[in-house]
Amino acid sequence: MVDIVKAILAVLISKEEASIDDIAQKLDATRNEVINAIHILECLGLIDVKRSNNTVIRLNSDARKLLGL
Repeated sequence: MVDIVKAILAVLISKEEASIDDIAQKLDATRNEVINAIHILECLGLIDVKRSNNTVIRLNSDARKLLGL
């Protein structure tokens, strides 16, 4: 699980924002794996999730500060 969490952070650093399907395709992971990892990142307060038909995930300002972005 740690590996996919790190990989999602890397995707979000490079893409600014992405959908669950975009992340799953980029990481060659299942949608459920990505959703579980996103839930962890959201609970840690590192990402913002905009829920709609096409859920959008982005790093929040606190995560950007922690990562030096």
